[in-house]
This record gives sequence, structure tokens and C-alpha cells, in this order.
Amino acid sequence: MTEELTPESDSSEVPPPVAPVQLVTFEVNQQLFGIEVTTVQEVIKFNSITPTPGASEIIEGVIDLRGNIVPVIDLRKRFRLASAENQTGSKIIIAEVKEYIFGFIVDKVNEVHTFPISEFAPPPPGVSAPGSEYTVGMAHLGERLLLFLDIEQVLDVERLLGEAL
Repeated sequence: MTEELTPESDSSEVPPPVAPVQLVTFEVNQQLFGIEVTTVQEVIKFNSITPTPGASEIIEGVIDLRGNIVPVIDLRKRFRLASAENQTGSKIIIAEVKEYIFGFIVDKVNEVHTFPISEFAPPPPGVSAPGSEYTVGMAHLGERLLLFLDIEQVLDVERLLGEAL
């Protein structure tokens, strides 16, 4: 009689490593933010935006992007910051969120950086910085602190679309 050998299962298995996250980094009011590169379609120069009466207060208006009408969110308004004196040099990041295309105005777009997910820490309790309620985590980028944004929370697509209807 032969005995069948089966591999033993080790109850102390190490979980598979979590893939690093790539973030497009940008600045609003001199604060450094990042969103996942997979949501970003492109970055364009700030140009004329057509106001949309009756839209949510954070929607600056719409742009025509190669025949597609794209709502543009002002992150300064979303983060309850003062409006920029001059938006020359500002950029619009075009992102896809829940199958919808949105643009959002930022002061400056930096680079794409790769971070091990272990470098991110949750925001400390009681800390209130612009955008902190939409933050997945915080990490150091050189001498600066970067806030990793949950772009779905920032844009709040269901609420924005609900207000538009």
C-alpha cells in the first residue's frame, strides 16, 4: 500500500506583497497632493472655462475637450481655500472617475512618483489640513508631506450628478 503525499499547509503564510502605488503629484495652495496615475487621462493648460449656472458651487464650469463637454472642478473651492489671484500657469488634470470624465484645476503638476504602500500613514486624529477629509494617507516626498487623495471622494460623483439633475 502506498501513502499519498500532500503538501502541508503552513498556517503562518506570509501575505503577498502589496504592489507599490504610482501617484501623479500636484500642488494646490502650495500643498502637495497625489492621485493614482491610473485615473489620470491627461494634463492640459488652463484655458477658458464656460460657467454653468445652477451647477454645484465647486464646479467652475465646463470645457470642450476635443468635442467632449467636461465639467471642471475647482479644488481650491472643494478644499475651502481662497481663490487664486491669477490662474496663469494653472493646469487642468483630466481624470476618469466611475466612468465619468472630470477636469480639476490645480496650481502646478509635478511628476509621477512610485511609493510602497507601507510608506503611507493615516492622517493623525484631529488634524485638519486642506483636503484631509479626502485623504487616503500621508507620506514624505523629500522634505515635503504629500496627501494621497481618494479622487472618488474628492469629486463625489453621485452628489455632483444629483445636483445637476
